[in-house]
Amino acid sequence: MIEIARSNQLFELNLMKQKLEEHDIPAMIMDEHSGGMMHGIGGILPRLMVLDNDAEEARVILQNSKMLS
Repeated sequence: MIEIARSNQLFELNLMKQKLEEHDIPAMIMDEHSGGMMHGIGGILPRLMVLDNDAEEARVILQNSKMLS
């Protein structure tokens, strides 16, 4: 799996995850509880992850949706 986004805004990561799943790209949010509870303390932020071979398509989808810069 590869990280395509990192943020302390869980709502935004969940929107990105939903958008990818609408395009049949499985995605998961890692460190959701530890990073979200501590708001990035210690450098731990929730991360949106996809399979390596879906990463490029996922980035394009999120960029075209203005969800990723």
